[in-house]
Amino acid sequence: MKILIVEDRLETIYGILDFCEDNGYAKEVIDNFELAVPKLKTDEYDLLILDLKKDPTEDYPGFEIFNKVWEECFLPVIVFSSYFLNMPEIIDHPFIKYFEKDKEEDVKTAIKEFELKNDNIRKLKKTINELFIFGLRAYKKNEEHSILMQRIMLHMGNWLENYMKQDLLLPADIMLIDLPHYSGFITCDIIEEIPIVGSSEESKKYMIFSPWCEICGDLNVNMECRKLININKLPERARQKLENNKNNGGCESYILLPNNSKFKDLVVNCKFIELIKKKDISLFSNEQDVSRFKYRKIFTIPSPYRERMIKICYDNRSRIGVPNIDENSWWGE
Repeated sequence: MKILIVEDRLETIYGILDFCEDNGYAKEVIDNFELAVPKLKTDEYDLLILDLKKDPTEDYPGFEIFNKVWEECFLPVIVFSSYFLNMPEIIDHPFIKYFEKDKEEDVKTAIKEFELKNDNIRKLKKTINELFIFGLRAYKKNEEHSILMQRIMLHMGNWLENYMKQDLLLPADIMLIDLPHYSGFITCDIIEEIPIVGSSEESKKYMIFSPWCEICGDLNVNMECRKLININKLPERARQKLENNKNNGGCESYILLPNNSKFKDLVVNCKFIELIKKKDISLFSNEQDVSRFKYRKIFTIPSPYRERMIKICYDNRSRIGVPNIDENSWWGE
């Protein structure tokens, strides 16, 4: 892994430099902040560790570097600075981490995490580069930029359509937003762990986040699920907002389920994904055979609840959502 470190006070990163040396990471350190962006454009790095540097004029040259990386490079970044709370925008993204200057051990842990992500990043770059090369084959000289962009994007769409014909099970939100032939979402199923006889513990419940009934049709795949939790376990602010608004929407990464005969006061935690094997789920709500199954289907919730949940998931990822939901058609028992 190749790391670029932008820092004007080397004494604050000696431990990080030793860590890179001990783990065999190629590192390059520069203290001239004006050289950072040109280096990022000419050399290829796997990670940027960035100080923000407060200069005498009360400016932070690291801000501009960070913005350039976010807008043009999209490189994993560790902001290692006591001033990161002064940034105009704190971006929440898996490729970006922020640490105070006394959190050197946390920086080392983050470097290890990014090392594990690097293989995925390289594969993504390779695939996207193939897509871009294919798109450029539609290039026509002397066309206006907007027309040229549309031509290239349409050509890329042909490549994507062939790519998606592979036997892939995409996340449900991608299918809904990006692929027209998956737009007919109808229901989402709720499952629970099959209770163990004699156990006093309440069974864990999950919502399957997939575009087929029942339990993803005939596909033998892992189910993308979200855990259901009791509303009383939420932070006070989120709980009050959900209780006050009921069916008018969610709060942060939570959304309230209507009470029914199968459960009460449950919310979907849209932030965390759990994968459950389809073969472990029984379609029978009274299933007791724990030797064959770990879970059983207990309920199905139809639209428009599904689309609302997808929107909450997208909002939580800071990505685009789905069209507005008709509140009058919200599902009731």
